Amino acid sequence: TGSAAEPARARPLGVGDRATIGPNSPTARTAPAAPAAVTTDPNRP
Repeated sequence: TGSAAEPARARPLGVGDRATIGPNSPTARTAPAAPAAVTTDPNRP
C-alpha cells in the first residue's frame, strides 16, 4: 500500500541498505543515524 513506508524499512532493515547508501545520500544518513545515536549515547559510559 504505502510504497514510501515499504522501501524505507526494507533499506535500513535489509543488506541492500549498504548498496543504496552509496548512490542515495538520504539513505546513508538514515542508516548510520540509528547506530550512531546508540554509539554516541551520552547516557552510556
